[in-house]
Amino acid sequence: MSKHSTGAIHHFTAYRIDINSLVCVTHTRARSTFKSGLEWHINGKGTSSIEYLLSLEPQNRYLQLFYTNIDYKGNKTEINYKINIVGVKSNLGKGENLYFICPVTSQRCKILYQCYDSKYFISRKAYTSRIYYTSQMYSKVDRVHNYYFELNNRINEIESKSLKSHYRGEPTKTQNLLSTLKRKRENFDNLRWSNFVKNTETLPIFIF
Repeated sequence: MSKHSTGAIHHFTAYRIDINSLVCVTHTRARSTFKSGLEWHINGKGTSSIEYLLSLEPQNRYLQLFYTNIDYKGNKTEINYKINIVGVKSNLGKGENLYFICPVTSQRCKILYQCYDSKYFISRKAYTSRIYYTSQMYSKVDRVHNYYFELNNRINEIESKSLKSHYRGEPTKTQNLLSTLKRKRENFDNLRWSNFVKNTETLPIFIF
């Protein structure tokens, strides 16, 4: 793997392993044990890759990683270790959700990250330096705009499916969700206009 970037790390610019993505690949191959690899293209600066062995046997679940780590000085270390996986029953009563057990915190997590010169893939909470989400890197005004457009896109996506709004005279779950999203969108739209008015009030007035 290539050397880590420096400075503040965004969660999409760190090397990351998502257990849901791995499980989807395994299920498409209809196998409980699967060996393959992962590649990352970070900021157009070339490719980093690792090999892995994923076991989803009910009594022996783990992810084993094999890769060459390169630190900020260019030193190379061959890495080979296992990360345990546990299953938690779904709240819906069907099946279970799978989680990694972080090698550092021993807590459950869905995503493992490698950044800030760590040799290993560990959970976000295991880092003393913050891994930023997209929303945390924007100003408050920008976040309001982003939330508004995210809600608007989700509403348009749901409405494009032309689903039934009522069943036996009662609103469907989808309709209730749509109503909630629209209320949130309206709130963020009001905030957008409120911020716009505040900003225009602080603009200089030119007299010609």
